Amino acid sequence: MFGAVATWFLARAWRSSYVFRRPEVAVALAGAAMLSGWLWWVSRPARELNVAVEDFESWVTAGYLVPVSLPVPVACAAIIVALVMHGVERRSWRTWLWVSAGLVAAGFQLVDHLSRAISGFLLSLGRHSWLTDLRTQGVDQLFLPAVAALALCTIPGIVSELRSVGHRRDARAAATDLELLWREITAAVPGVSKPETGTLPIEERVAEMLIEIEDGLIRLNLSLASTSAEEAARDLIALLAAPALESSTVPSSVRVPDWVADQSKIRLVAREYRAMTSASHVSI
Repeated sequence: MFGAVATWFLARAWRSSYVFRRPEVAVALAGAAMLSGWLWWVSRPARELNVAVEDFESWVTAGYLVPVSLPVPVACAAIIVALVMHGVERRSWRTWLWVSAGLVAAGFQLVDHLSRAISGFLLSLGRHSWLTDLRTQGVDQLFLPAVAALALCTIPGIVSELRSVGHRRDARAAATDLELLWREITAAVPGVSKPETGTLPIEERVAEMLIEIEDGLIRLNLSLASTSAEEAARDLIALLAAPALESSTVPSSVRVPDWVADQSKIRLVAREYRAMTSASHVSI
């Protein structure tokens, strides 16, 4: 039931950029908690006798099976509507491939839980049919296809997450390489640094660091003809040891070295700069 509540809100958020409101979520969760209390109370006779609620064939059967079964079909209906609308909007076979897998999962779960509710209602009236017999025997054949379809649906998310993990790892390594050089350049030229943006994703933060390093070097009137990362690092150490005054306008004669615009090359320079700076501190 709590899973149904979460699924309902996720379906709404996915389709309409819905923002969860705390009072609304609290009411939904409180309703699920109250329903859980009802189920605990109504199933007490079955628990005491160690039998299934279906065996009572009275109001206890319907009182348990109907409430416990209905939240999932409602949530699945919301998912089905969202999936169909998404497929109609995108109109590509790749989209419909995953939409179809989601429809299979949601459809089987809807039939599974809805048939349980109908069976419970019929048993409470003392009526037996093929549906009540099937439900009494268990319907794993309805559960397993849904699990298989859901497993299929997770593949794109897993692949995307693995890619993003790799991107974040690369970005963290880049931030480590650039940190010292960026900090000293922005200290020498405070105007190039934006206000604190520590909450930005690491990829965006690295992009900002690269921009601020380049802007800072321009404002420091950098015009270097370094041919290697080691030479560039030495030139930077000399430049930042006695930086020129910041200019309000970028001089037209400044030619920024090619490595400044190349992330891989500037990371090499930044690593050399860090190594040389650390070595000089140790020697002192």
